[in-house]
This record gives sequence, C-alpha cells and structure tokens, in this order.
Amino acid sequence: KYSIAFTLANIDNIDNIDNMESTSPVMMLSKILTPYKAKTLPNSFIQVTIFMFVKLLIRQAWWMLLEWNGWEYDQKAGDCQTSLGTLVAITHSATLLLPLTALLLSHPTKKPSASVKDSSDLWNWKAWTIISWCQSYMIQDAIWLLYGTYDPATMKVNPTADDVMFLLHHFATTSYMTAAKGVQAGHYSAMILMWFGEITNPIHNTYEIVKTAVKIHPGPRVEAALPILGKSFAATYSFVRIVLGPIVTLWLVYHLLLTKDGRKNVGLVCGVWWSVMVIAVVHGSLGFAFDYALKAW
Repeated sequence: KYSIAFTLANIDNIDNIDNMESTSPVMMLSKILTPYKAKTLPNSFIQVTIFMFVKLLIRQAWWMLLEWNGWEYDQKAGDCQTSLGTLVAITHSATLLLPLTALLLSHPTKKPSASVKDSSDLWNWKAWTIISWCQSYMIQDAIWLLYGTYDPATMKVNPTADDVMFLLHHFATTSYMTAAKGVQAGHYSAMILMWFGEITNPIHNTYEIVKTAVKIHPGPRVEAALPILGKSFAATYSFVRIVLGPIVTLWLVYHLLLTKDGRKNVGLVCGVWWSVMVIAVVHGSLGFAFDYALKAW
C-alpha cells in the first residue's frame, strides 16, 4: 500500500506515522524505528536490540580480520580480545560523531533542558536514533567487559576496580539516555555529554591498538607512531576533561536545576539525578586525565 518512496517523501510528517493504517513491512519498520514516541518505550527497546545485533556483527568482522592477521584470541585479555573492544569503540565513534555534531549544531534552541516540543519531529527522530545507537554500545560493552572477567572454574565474574568504574560509567550514561526518552526532554544534554565523551575516543583507541601492535608486531612504523599518538591523546583528553569538562558540567547543571524550563521539562528529581551523575562522571575522569598527561609528558 505504501512504497519506500512514499515513506521517505513523508518523513517530515513522521509524527503522523502511527495514524497510517498499513500492514506494509516498510511502514511497520518505520514505526518500530521511531522511538521518540516515548509512550511506546518498547519501540526504543527494539531499536536498541537491533543496534546491539549490528554491533555484534561489527565485532565479529573485526575478530575475523584480527585473527587473519595473526592476533590470537584469548578470553582473558589476549591481544585479539583487547583490540576487539578498541576497534568496536572506534567504529562506534566514527559512525556517531559526524551526525551527532550536525544535530547539535542544528537544534533550534540549543538548550540542554529542551523538550521534544522545541524541535521538529524529524530532528527528534534522528536524535533518539543516535541515542539508541549509543545505548546499544554501552550495554554491549558492559556485557563483554563482564564476560572477559568470567572465571569458568568458580562460575563468577571478577571485575577489577577499574572494571567497576567503567561499569558504573556505562550504567550512568545508559540510565541518563533512557530517562531522557521517558520524560521526552533533556535529550540535547545527553547528546552534548555523548559528544564530549566520544570526541577523544578514536585517537585513544588507536593509541591502545598501536601499543598492542608494538608488543606483538614490532616495527619502525608502529614504534614511531606510538609516542606521537600517546602525546596527542594525552593533550586532547586532558583539554576536554580538565578544561572543558567542568565548564560544560556547570552549564548543564545550571540549565537542569536553576532554570524554569529545566525544572518544567525535565523535572526536579530527574534534574538532580542527572546532575549528580554528570558531576560524578566528570570528576571521575579527572584522575584519568591527569594520569595520562603525566605519563605522556
């Protein structure tokens, strides 16, 4: 009844999609991939699940490529296992940063506490899709992290203190994005935090891969690249986390808690919860930033 061309031509009226009566697979898929109708949070869950499956395929592709090049797989942090996570992270950031930046710059109000009513349905649709893409990464990364610490002999996971910090970070970010879908507001603030979290990801994980390459495939190129990448990552990460991080935190907390729109759109309870999580994550990253800077320089 409805063609793909019809769906694309009417995407600006996507808010009416639930009123279109059709059994067409195209229209059904369009409805599933429209999580900004947060009354239908199950749609968002389906979208995140689909994206997790896509990330699993990406991980499998990188795994095959690494093994083909002689990087042996080992559940307990072998070279292939370590680099798999970094390659998936780079792929995640590479596919996320450009559309995320474009959306942030194109928002009508650019207020962290903005609600879905402050932007077009098309903008919201794109924003929720990007947020679901990020949620799928956080959930899957946490699962693989726990899998890597699993001990078959005791049938228990044994995460280190750093692992626990990463898991808490993933919980904070995922719950923040899920709550934004629930209250239908504050998604712009989630995307700002996402941008600052991902902007140094490619160079960081490239540095981690080169560190592993130097160990198992030493050569003049990787050995020359390692100190350059290390200093570049330390400089960018330190600037983003130590200089920009506190400024962005104050700006977000101010809008969430001390403005009328923030209290109205997000709500006081959610605003307080988000503010605590933002402060905790930024504060926690300061130690890593100083540590990286001192080691690199």
